[in-house]
Amino acid sequence: MTQWVTHTPDGRRFRVRREEDTWIASCGEDEARNDLLDVALIEAIRGEPAVFAHSPQVEYGPSIRAQADRIERAFHRKADQADA
Repeated sequence: MTQWVTHTPDGRRFRVRREEDTWIASCGEDEARNDLLDVALIEAIRGEPAVFAHSPQVEYGPSIRAQADRIERAFHRKADQADA
């Protein structure tokens, strides 16, 4: 199992892993699972009570998309290396 550790825009630790065709994201105590990485990231952040994803002070959308792109690229690179 591959796992990535990153941070939300406000500095909270965020873990992401892939199991078969499902992305699993956790932020604090909450965990979210989805086939789409963006959705798993958003659900994990919104589920964490200490993170106010609806706050106008923190813009999560662009940050989540950038993190998802980075993680997906790393995942595909690692899969390509395993196939070689």
